[in-house]
Amino acid sequence: LENMEIGHNVMHGQWDWMRDPKIHSTTWEWDNATPSDQWKHSHNELHHTYTNVIGKDNDLGYGIMRVDEEQTWHPMHLGQPIWNFINMVFFEYGIAAYDLELGANLAKPAERRDPKFKPNATRVLKKIRRQATKDYLIHPLLSGPSFFHTVAANVVANMIRNVWSHSVIMCGHFPEGV
Repeated sequence: LENMEIGHNVMHGQWDWMRDPKIHSTTWEWDNATPSDQWKHSHNELHHTYTNVIGKDNDLGYGIMRVDEEQTWHPMHLGQPIWNFINMVFFEYGIAAYDLELGANLAKPAERRDPKFKPNATRVLKKIRRQATKDYLIHPLLSGPSFFHTVAANVVANMIRNVWSHSVIMCGHFPEGV
C-alpha cells in the first residue's frame, strides 16, 4: 500500500495541496530500492510526457519486453517469459535498474555515459543497502529469538509486494492490442 497506493500518488503531487511535509511530493521517500527523485524523473517527466511513444517512453516494455508490434524484434525477445518472471520476483530492483537506464549506460564506455549515472548508481546502491539492512538485519534483530522467522517473513513479504506491483504496473503499461 505504501509504495503503490500512497507513494505513487504522493510522488505525482496529488496530495501537495494539503501542504503536509510528510506526504509532499518534494519530501516523500518511499520504501523501495530506487530513490524517489529518480523514479519521478523516469515516470512523471518521461513516461507521462511520452506515453507509449517508441524511442521516447522507456516504460514501453521497460527495455526487456517487446509489447508493441512497432518495436523492432530481436532474438533476445524469445526469452521474454524468463525475463518477465525474473523481473516480477525482483521488481523493485528492476525499477531501480530501469530508472538508472542501467543497460544503456553499461553498454557505453565509461567516458560516454550520462554524467549523472555514477552518482545516481551510488545513491541506488546506498538505498538498497539501507533497505536490506532494515529488512534483513535490524527488524529481525529486534524480533529477538524470532530472527530467522522475521527474515523469512520479510523475504516472502517483499516477494509478494514485487509480484503484486509487477502485475499492476506491467499490465497497466501494455498498449492496446497486446
